[in-house]
Amino acid sequence: MKHTKKQRLGACAILVFLLSANVLGCAKEQEQADTAAENFNKTGYPIVNDQLTLSMFEFGEWKNLYFYKGMEQKTNIHFDFVSIPSTAGEERKQLAFASNELPDLLFMWGLKPVDEMKYGSQGQIMPLEELIEQYAPNIQKLLSDNPEIRQSITTPDGHIYALPQVTDHPRDRYNRLFINGEWMERLGKTALPQTTDELYQLLKDFKEKDPNGNKLADEIPLTGRDKLSYLRPVLLSYFGHLSNFVEIADEKARYVPLQNGFKEYMAFMQKLYREKLLDNEIFSQNQAQMVAKGEQGLYGVMANSMPIFGGKDKQVLPDQILNNPQMPPLVSSAGAKPVVAEKATIRTGAFAISSTNKHPEATIRWLDFLYSEEGYKYAQYGIEGESYKWSGTEPKYVEYLVPQGMTENDFKNQKVSNLGYGFANEELERKFVKKDWLGFLLNDQAQQYVPYAKKAFPQTYFTDKEAERINVISVDLNTFVEQLEAKIVVGQESVDNWETHANRMRTMGADELVSIYQTAYDRWKAAR
Repeated sequence: MKHTKKQRLGACAILVFLLSANVLGCAKEQEQADTAAENFNKTGYPIVNDQLTLSMFEFGEWKNLYFYKGMEQKTNIHFDFVSIPSTAGEERKQLAFASNELPDLLFMWGLKPVDEMKYGSQGQIMPLEELIEQYAPNIQKLLSDNPEIRQSITTPDGHIYALPQVTDHPRDRYNRLFINGEWMERLGKTALPQTTDELYQLLKDFKEKDPNGNKLADEIPLTGRDKLSYLRPVLLSYFGHLSNFVEIADEKARYVPLQNGFKEYMAFMQKLYREKLLDNEIFSQNQAQMVAKGEQGLYGVMANSMPIFGGKDKQVLPDQILNNPQMPPLVSSAGAKPVVAEKATIRTGAFAISSTNKHPEATIRWLDFLYSEEGYKYAQYGIEGESYKWSGTEPKYVEYLVPQGMTENDFKNQKVSNLGYGFANEELERKFVKKDWLGFLLNDQAQQYVPYAKKAFPQTYFTDKEAERINVISVDLNTFVEQLEAKIVVGQESVDNWETHANRMRTMGADELVSIYQTAYDRWKAAR
């Protein structure tokens, strides 16, 4: 079909218009890029000369924290917050990925390794290693000084998609049992238990010899918070295990509930429950109910981050920590050598940058500041003169400027928060806190566990296929084991039927799970 001259000229005009529009569009984008580059400072502060606004989800009233106010003053980066109820946090995060409507900065998202790999490979979150190398000296130093951290945050495809929060405090590495020192003194006991048999006898004495002195049989020898989740790692370690899932022993992966030590742990717990040496309300009570009984002086041994052996006046005093010793590592017939389960100090998946972020260089510099001493100070204490001041003593320490009518604890929770720091350890804390602060005492007491401490399994990544199979197997398997544990402890199931229970675990995929973890462990070891 022939076109008229007029039609050809019209088509040419349209083409010229489209080409011109494209050129103008590219020129405009280039101009915007040039402007952004001129506004950005590669070193020094502020990070940008003209204020930059980025988006962030907040899971609480974050916008009111002195932390963000101080960070904005320092960096000139402002955040528009999208408020997400904490109860809907995980659901809203998944929806954001599914719709690709992500905030510029994924802050304290707690991304799981499988999420990092999935959304990183899909291009929804940025690889960070080049940005770190160019713009993040604090993070770069942390990774260089601690190869284990780099190893723990590098995915199998060689990328770093999310940054960790590192909390290197001895008190946070271990679950602990505190012993009621006042009860020990009243019963004339000076030596701490060294074996599970001695622990049993101590609990029995607490039950039968009226150590609280009220002439009532109301003593509860042993309790723990969150059902058995806090108590279990400690008691299991007495029987030679570091986890109730998969652990490494002599370079080999093994599924702990299939081991004889787990069976003996179950028998021991059933015995304690049956004789009312273990809190018989442990599966039903909440944290507040547990604390209330502790404040009434009913507990002899408590699995908790702090001892609660009496009223609130006793709970924050350093003497309360010193006078209520922590249980040392114990041994049993199944665990002939002391061992202590060590929790990870690297909280992976804390911070990530979405691929829709148009200012990744400025964002990584903002994150890098969190790994500095000054960034830690903003996150932990806020702004000098507004939320805290330095004491008039030597050595100086931080004092919160608590408004009249508000408790210090409420002030810290509502106005000052430690949620955003990148790195913290005792050396850093000692620059801001009283030298007799109870956290340091807890650190000192935790030193007894260091020689026996081991991690159940290294922090590592699984391939997509491995992660998929782990998820399929572990959902039902974990539910089965946890329900079985509860039934055995309260006496609804017999430990004598253990082989039947073990066979059920195998049919549910326990052996395949071990094989997957062994492969991942071998891969992790080879990459060291």
